[in-house]
Amino acid sequence: MFPDVAGRTNGAQKRTRTSTTLRSPAPEAGASTNSAIWARGRWARLAVGRGAVNHIRRIIFLTPRIGPSKGSGKTFIPQEDQIPDIPPSSPPSFFPRPDGLKLAYRHRAGKGTTIVFLPGYMSDMEGGKAVALDRWAAETGRAMLRLDYAGNGASEGAFEDGTLVSWRDDALLLIDALTQGPLLLVGSSMGGWLALLIALARPDRVAGIVGIAAAPDFTEWGFPQADRATLAAQGRLVEPTPYGDQPYVTTLGFWKSGQALRVLEGEIALDCPIRLLQGQADPDVPWEIALRIARQVRSSDVQTLLIKDGDHRLSRDSDIALLIRAVASLLDNL
Repeated sequence: MFPDVAGRTNGAQKRTRTSTTLRSPAPEAGASTNSAIWARGRWARLAVGRGAVNHIRRIIFLTPRIGPSKGSGKTFIPQEDQIPDIPPSSPPSFFPRPDGLKLAYRHRAGKGTTIVFLPGYMSDMEGGKAVALDRWAAETGRAMLRLDYAGNGASEGAFEDGTLVSWRDDALLLIDALTQGPLLLVGSSMGGWLALLIALARPDRVAGIVGIAAAPDFTEWGFPQADRATLAAQGRLVEPTPYGDQPYVTTLGFWKSGQALRVLEGEIALDCPIRLLQGQADPDVPWEIALRIARQVRSSDVQTLLIKDGDHRLSRDSDIALLIRAVASLLDNL
């Protein structure tokens, strides 16, 4: 079932969808060359019950070519051919955790709500979407924080020591120490899950969320029984990936942490505006996940934007223009 461009659903929504064959999610693409890309290709099952779409506040079905010109009195929103160039980066800054491990970050002060970018699994703050969004924020005078979780990117630590809860706490530490006032969280893939968890932990500060192929609860719907058995027996799951030299690794600790922090099985007690960008050609995070998020969130201001030919990365110029448009629109209305 596909909604039309006006956000209305067609008659297909009356049919019952019992289940859809799905893939597990992939990490943020476009990261630095030492970051592996999640391309596991595992299949999973996700039940999609009757009436799922009827619970969605608004669904917008988009083709990728979007992006209005400058509007009077509004934040500049680029078109596809106006995506800011990305200059070479200076070295990141570092902030110590209580255990002494140093977390890498890039923070720039600016006006209004601070944008916080949360990378995906085995990714970092130098991914294409994060850098492009930061460049746009700089040109428009917006405050922004990018960060690397421990064991990722330029941060110290071993990747396999990280868990979902420890990476959530890394982000919270940097947010609390470096920023003030309201926040707009932008999370890609696993970062979308972390955005929900951070908003639940800081509801008084999070003014809005933008999810890009957000993948909450992927430890539940992305791991078949065979993989769970391997994790239980060996403590880790190692799989090759065609996108890098390093294998894809999942630890039992990470999986257990994710299972303890699932959010899709009940109401997500958030009231801030939420925008969910999801490709319908995403082989890793099925687009029905975006609908489940929208259904479970308590907020009435939720929009799910489906890009018919969009993949998991959503890193084309047209996709980045859509991301910036979503961010700019939220910021203009906060």
